[in-house]
Amino acid sequence: MVYKGGTLTVPTTMTDKQHIRQLLDNYIRGQYTRQQLDELLRHSTQTEDEHTVGELIEQYLAELDTEDLSQTDRLSKLLNRTDRKIREAIPLPDPVTDIPSGKRRGFPGRWMAVAALLITALSFSLYMLLYNAPVQTIRITADGTVAQQVDLPDGSQVWLNAGATLTYPEKFDTDTRAITLSDGQAYFDIARDEKRPFTVDAGALSVQVLGTAFEITSYNNMEHASVAVQRGKVNVSPGHMVSTPGTILTANQKATVNTRTGTVETTDINTDDIAGWKDNRLVFSSDDFATVIEAIQRKYNVTIDLKKSALLQEKITLRLDDQPVRTALEILSISSNFKYELANDSTIIIK
Repeated sequence: MVYKGGTLTVPTTMTDKQHIRQLLDNYIRGQYTRQQLDELLRHSTQTEDEHTVGELIEQYLAELDTEDLSQTDRLSKLLNRTDRKIREAIPLPDPVTDIPSGKRRGFPGRWMAVAALLITALSFSLYMLLYNAPVQTIRITADGTVAQQVDLPDGSQVWLNAGATLTYPEKFDTDTRAITLSDGQAYFDIARDEKRPFTVDAGALSVQVLGTAFEITSYNNMEHASVAVQRGKVNVSPGHMVSTPGTILTANQKATVNTRTGTVETTDINTDDIAGWKDNRLVFSSDDFATVIEAIQRKYNVTIDLKKSALLQEKITLRLDDQPVRTALEILSISSNFKYELANDSTIIIK
């Protein structure tokens, strides 16, 4: 290991050099994946590897047999793929037909220009990749009354309850995986990646994880938002920004955030009850009456007009399977002592 100017530099091993050579060969042939190009570009900009990449380019050019049409054709195709602006920036005659025949061990004149062109092409590709290439933002809103599954770019999965909106990038960056949940409820099963924490901005609260399964409930018109953990560990913070330290939750725990005051209350729960709505069940554990009403409205696509405001002070523990809306209201009315009537097919009055 070498210590330079406050940075610890690890010399490139023979195995690493062979791997970089393979990446470079793939790049020259035009037979590379996006991931392989990303890796080659990282090597070309890292202090411990950039010299190795330069040496390999020189070695490739030194070994190039210009009488071998397959090799010169590969070089020609590579240069043709290079952006026209780069080629204009480095004045060159025709890059292949003007190369003298036979193997060359030195790099005078045009060979140096070709080598410079290859390196410049890599640098330009890096610039385009990191700074110029726009990242598409995807926005999905779950319609109807059925949960909608969304597969994220990193292999994570999200289930959206009816009406919830998820916003995420087409591709996550190298440092973090950040998404947004708006006005709704969602269940997350997150692929583990210790180098890239996964964060969810749900408006009233924010969550940061490495790899876990959990549920977020955060509606714009609700006084409380919550996070329930089924597996793993999460960090919960009030508001849009993840704070350290926040409230740490593990499996069988739930955090409820007051959207007005930002206070966080933690309770123990049964993980079997998390995200029952995915399977068309409604499960409540010491939830606000308003949360229960919101869930019933979304599940059955109805509007509930609450006339008895005292019910908003109640905490509800209840399980509703796939019953008709009338049956669900009957069960709820017994536990909370209220009466209801159907004003029409889509409006229910509780009094």
